[in-house]
Amino acid sequence: MFIYFLFFALICNIKLKNMLETKEKKKPKSLGDVRTKRNLKPRFFFFLFFAFAAVLSGSYIVWKNGLPELSQERKNKLEKALEKIDNAEQYALIATINGTYPCLNCPNAKTIFLNIGEVWKYGITVNGEKRYTPTFLNDNSLAYKPQFLGDVTACLKEEQNKIFHYPLLPENLNRLPNNQLDRPPGNPQDR
Repeated sequence: MFIYFLFFALICNIKLKNMLETKEKKKPKSLGDVRTKRNLKPRFFFFLFFAFAAVLSGSYIVWKNGLPELSQERKNKLEKALEKIDNAEQYALIATINGTYPCLNCPNAKTIFLNIGEVWKYGITVNGEKRYTPTFLNDNSLAYKPQFLGDVTACLKEEQNKIFHYPLLPENLNRLPNNQLDRPPGNPQDR
């Protein structure tokens, strides 16, 4: 992130310098056109930008024995993020009533009839059941069912396996040939 700040500051410095140089080249047509503005040097803006960047990055870096180190807050945030990656789950959203459901990949319709217990969508999450609100699940007549627990990579593999094997599920094969799907109705793509 700091690299972006440096790059942005450099661009601002160059643009400001160019603007000041072009203003110096233009000569006023008359004394009435002369404007009295403070001639701010580009270095001032460069310094101002770095001061601002230092304040922003100050909460992430602490100095110990003259060396930069991540702040405890930042270390805790990293630890939480890594823990989430290690504790993911692959889930299915299952129909809770017999009825029509939105179909995100049906070739001829926008809805499809699902029976109780049929898969509407496969997915992965690092947030568990918090991935969907109870209101969303109730309003859409869906149940959240965890199917596999592991790290993100293992869960992605499991999800891909289930999406690609969906055409072979009995619930899909029981449909008329023109109504069979390549993936669950709630998965618009093979991912």
